[in-house]
Parts: sequence; structure tokens; C-alpha cells
Amino acid sequence: MIDSHIVGSLDITQLVFFAFVLFFVGGYMLYSSVFAAVGSAVDQEADAQSLQAVVVIPIMIPIQSTGPRSKFIFQSNIFQRN
Repeated sequence: MIDSHIVGSLDITQLVFFAFVLFFVGGYMLYSSVFAAVGSAVDQEADAQSLQAVVVIPIMIPIQSTGPRSKFIFQSNIFQRN
């Protein structure tokens, strides 16, 4: 069971919580509809594996490009203005 003082100490506003739920549900629906489209476009599971790469690559690009030592982060911080 979660202690109430731990949950109360979190500084999460209602707007942040609403935005999290909105983006989570929206992203889930987006990717589930894309995977459903891939599933309806093929007849066999082997054919779906080749199309699944097209769906997974856009998911992996933000994960790979925002690492702590990524070149994208380094180059975008060089030209940052105050």
C-alpha cells in the first residue's frame, strides 16, 4: 500500500497529470491503429514481420537520438542561445 505522505509530496499538478494521460492514450491509440493496419494488410505472419520494421523504426529514433551522449543532443546544445 502507498503511504499518503509519499504521494502528497509529489509536485504533480492536475494539468501535468491530464497531459500525461492524454498523450499516453493518444500515443497508444496511434501505434495500435498502425499495427492493426499492418495486420490487416497481410495474410501471413511472415509478411507482417517485414512491414513491422516500418512501424518500429519511428518509435526507436527518438529513443536512440536522446541518449545522454548522443551526437544530436551535443550538436543541438552547441547552437543554443540564452
